[in-house]
Amino acid sequence: MTLRTTLWRFAATSLLVLAVALPALAQADFVVGKADDFISLLNKGDYQKAYLQLDSNLGFQVNPDKLKSIWSQLTTKAGNFVEFKKSDVQPKDGFSLVVQVCKFEKGLVDLHIAVNNSGQIAGLTIKDHKAAPAAQPATPPQAANENSQNEARQGGA
Repeated sequence: MTLRTTLWRFAATSLLVLAVALPALAQADFVVGKADDFISLLNKGDYQKAYLQLDSNLGFQVNPDKLKSIWSQLTTKAGNFVEFKKSDVQPKDGFSLVVQVCKFEKGLVDLHIAVNNSGQIAGLTIKDHKAAPAAQPATPPQAANENSQNEARQGGA
């Protein structure tokens, strides 16, 4: 196989990967934007406008006063909203689940926001922040070597 053929195949494969990945990235940006807008409306106290962002199924269960109550309970516990820290999007049950890590005055809170295919908010769950597990520090080679030597002197572990 020539270098030219190899480069052409690499370029074609790269374009195919981009063609598949770009719509998924655009969809993720779209749903994160919808979730951010919803949270921003709640933070501004515009509960009526936030209510208009809801999927009709959720809208039958929640009203602007209920949204105000939910946000008030959150800010009473966590303090005022400060900023968005990180977002993650996962497909779940026909929706896009946006897990938005938000910084409040008293700490981080995970807001789980389900967004339907039309960009409407279909669910909101507030959870305590779950940090990623910390990586275990590697045993320095010298310490590992000393442990092996000590075990060898003692006839094994």
